[in-house]
Amino acid sequence: MTSQAPVKTRGTFWRPDQPEPELYGELTYDQASGANLELHGTFGEPLPGEPRTIWGTTITGAPMTLFDAYFDGQTTVGNTASTTCRYMSYLAAIGNHYRATEEILARHARVAIEGLSHWARVPAGINATTEENGTSVIQFRQPRPFPLGTHDDITIAIESTVQEDWTFGRILIQYANLLTLTATTDKTFEKLNSIIGALQQFLALCTGTAHNLTGISLSLAPSPQPSVPMPARTVEIIQAHSIPSTTSSRRPPGAHLSSLGPDPGQYVTAFLQKHEALKPVCDLWHTTIVNPYLYLEHQFLSLAYAVEAGHGKLIRGEYMPKPEYRKNVYPILVSAIPSDLPEEFRDSLANRIKYHNNFELARRVRDVSERVTEIATPLGATSKDFASRIAAVRNKLAHDGTLPKGVSWDDMARMSDQLSIILRAVLLKEAGVPDDRVRTMLLTNQAHLTT
Repeated sequence: MTSQAPVKTRGTFWRPDQPEPELYGELTYDQASGANLELHGTFGEPLPGEPRTIWGTTITGAPMTLFDAYFDGQTTVGNTASTTCRYMSYLAAIGNHYRATEEILARHARVAIEGLSHWARVPAGINATTEENGTSVIQFRQPRPFPLGTHDDITIAIESTVQEDWTFGRILIQYANLLTLTATTDKTFEKLNSIIGALQQFLALCTGTAHNLTGISLSLAPSPQPSVPMPARTVEIIQAHSIPSTTSSRRPPGAHLSSLGPDPGQYVTAFLQKHEALKPVCDLWHTTIVNPYLYLEHQFLSLAYAVEAGHGKLIRGEYMPKPEYRKNVYPILVSAIPSDLPEEFRDSLANRIKYHNNFELARRVRDVSERVTEIATPLGATSKDFASRIAAVRNKLAHDGTLPKGVSWDDMARMSDQLSIILRAVLLKEAGVPDDRVRTMLLTNQAHLTT
């Protein structure tokens, strides 16, 4: 598993479609920024923005693949014509050579995620006893993985690991929880990665904080046409998330695995089944959690658009059915546009009123809030005034880049937090989490937001 600290290694590198030349270089990688390669020499560099696949072998003999590696510049030193060039890649595999990500097949994945151990609290089997002669005996027992649901023939679980460190006569015992995905048939990395991403979002919905990847290890399934004759047994995946790994450490999660009750797997399974349909909503909301440097106005706009997307996916509804509106009302409104206006202006007005049968943002905010009244009511988010203020702030920000009169930045920050909690409640309820558990998880330590 990759640590959060950058790892450096050396080796030789080449292009799979052009084995010569082999260049010596240094590779630095971590899960935050991906892989950065500095080569002594050049391949005959591509045009800027043109990615290429690069293969390599480390000095320890480990094969590696850099996917979509972008040329990041070169340096020539003095009259010696000594040239170094740099590549960066957001996705790499250590342990095998691949021509494309579609070749990565696996039946088992072990995933390290920030904050997972604190949220899961699945203990390791450690038993310490003292013998009659004063000798201490420490026994390690690997507990069975804790089930966390299934999806598309993939079983998800939480596994406990134990590490021991003997230093100066003292023993330090640490345990950690890993997420495991196990399939009975070959699964592509793309499939496994989509489930891992959805699980990160589910964790974030439960805790209200980000859970970045810190390592992915795949156990390979036999490939019918492997790029190398003897594929490695395991492959480590380096996948940049580009956000500093500080988000989950700044704020402890407000809920734990036990908050979901004795069978959390049923909610994880339900969430994964609905995730594809709800992905636009989840992605817009999750953006505001994983990026600690997002401007407040961008955070608010993302949440407002997430409410609109959630309404469209879960509630729908309109003032008048589209066919009826387009046939009976729209022509009348278009004909009322003054003919002496500039043509471009008339076309713009006609295009705007084309969708006036749909609910406006204020109505959508109210509908979504009423879907989780047990959460929205303590937040004061079920009133028409709340929905109208959200719509007014969104419209003013989107069109003028300013706030309405009487609304401060503190007000917008409060509204953002309220919208975020409402969206979390809606998405967790879609996964079947009971109202009382949603309320406990989401309203704990939120007295500053409740009325």
